[in-house]
Amino acid sequence: MLFFGGSITDRNERSASFQAEFVAKGLGKLKVEKVTLVGLSYGGIVGFKMAELYPELVKSIVVSATVVELTQSISSDFYKKFGFTRWSDLLMPETIGDMKRLFSFGFHKFPWLPNFVYRHFLEVSHELSF
Repeated sequence: MLFFGGSITDRNERSASFQAEFVAKGLGKLKVEKVTLVGLSYGGIVGFKMAELYPELVKSIVVSATVVELTQSISSDFYKKFGFTRWSDLLMPETIGDMKRLFSFGFHKFPWLPNFVYRHFLEVSHELSF
């Protein structure tokens, strides 16, 4: 997906529809005719949107930890409850504290880990992004 793995665009749009279009066009350039999509979290939202917009491309879809559509009200409620101003504040951690906070959302009782583990995740994610 766009903005993951260091990809960028000069377009201002940041919606799931935009991501679905971007992925579908990429698959088209690779001459892929049918896909089984696997989406986790935001990837699931984009997968649902792809299935809606490109039914001839999407054979099946498997999702986990996602909602059917990320509405403005879902985002607003989340921002208010957890003190964020945008999703990237959570999903693109810059510090060890940010990384701990991100991991805390995925687990009911996340086990204690030493800081070097979080630091490693940060280093690897930044290497993959640039």
